[in-house]
Amino acid sequence: MKQYLDKNVYEASVERIEWAINHFDDFYVSFSGGKDSGVLLNLVLEVATRMKRTPVKVVFSDLEVIFQETVRYVKSMMDRPDVEPYWLCIE
Repeated sequence: MKQYLDKNVYEASVERIEWAINHFDDFYVSFSGGKDSGVLLNLVLEVATRMKRTPVKVVFSDLEVIFQETVRYVKSMMDRPDVEPYWLCIE
């Protein structure tokens, strides 16, 4: 049975991210360069900045078969000063 909350998706997301940051000394965001992980990464960066927990460790798995625009987007996110990048290249 669904249980509705008195908060929107953004508020619930921020609350969950705050919980994770408060309960773990170390945390990583897995980032694919897609829309969903891009939204998640931006939310985590927003919350982590407010909580003074930057840089955020970000993991990207490079499968070497990626659209050039996606690579540009991933690079732009990984080059941010509030990101500690882990760019993994898998053979």
